[in-house]
Amino acid sequence: MKTAIITERILFKKGRTIICYIDIMPEKIKVRTGKPSDACCIAWEYKPSELEKAKATATEFFNNYTSI
Repeated sequence: MKTAIITERILFKKGRTIICYIDIMPEKIKVRTGKPSDACCIAWEYKPSELEKAKATATEFFNNYTSI
């Protein structure tokens, strides 16, 4: 199994709880729900040039989750 090299991780937190996060890798960007140690998650994948779209997705998920 090939392991991806994460160059940067952006966390979206409410208090001390991680709601979702963005993993930035050289070949792709992934927005993932939950915390990095979770066994499974929902994820969206973007091209390296689409960081703003990834941030918008993560922000929308975070705002919907925290407004419940």
